[in-house]
Amino acid sequence: MDERTYNIVGALAIALHDQIMGAVEKGTDFSASASAALVNLLAFPNETIDTLSGPIGLTGSGTVRLVDRLVAAELVERRVSDRDRRSVELVLTNKGRKVAQRALNGRRAAIAKALSVLTQDEKNSFSRAAEKVLAALTGDRHRADLICRLCDYQFCPQEICPVEQAVE
Repeated sequence: MDERTYNIVGALAIALHDQIMGAVEKGTDFSASASAALVNLLAFPNETIDTLSGPIGLTGSGTVRLVDRLVAAELVERRVSDRDRRSVELVLTNKGRKVAQRALNGRRAAIAKALSVLTQDEKNSFSRAAEKVLAALTGDRHRADLICRLCDYQFCPQEICPVEQAVE
C-alpha cells in the first residue's frame, strides 16, 4: 500500500467518525458517551454500571456520573435486580428508548449518506473489506465492546458480527 492510500483511509476514518458523532449528538442532544450508553442499554437491558462502563469507554466513576445525568433526564431508571438484591440494574425509560433509537437512526443516516456515492457492488465490496479490517482490529472483548458501542444489533446480531466472531 502506498502513502497516499494510508492518507485516504485515515481521512475517511476521521471524516466518517465526525459525521456519525455529529449526527448522533444532533439527533439526541446528548454526548457520544451518553448516546452509546443508551444504545447499549437498548440492546442489553438491565446492565449494571460495572458492565456498562466497558462498552462506553468510561471509568466506573465516570459511568456513575453519566448515569446520574441520564436518570436526571428521565432516560434511565435504577432498579434493584431481581437476581441479586445487592445489585442495581439500569433500565431505559420509554423516553430513553426513543433517544437511543434516534442515536441509531442518526448513525445510520450518516453512514448511508457517506456511502450513497457507491454503487451496490461497491458497497458490497466495501462491506466485505470492512469486515476483514474490523476482525483484525478487534483483539479482545474490551476492544470488541468499544468498537460496537453504537451498533444496531437488530441488523448485525452477535452470531454474525465480524467483531464478535473475532473475539470467539
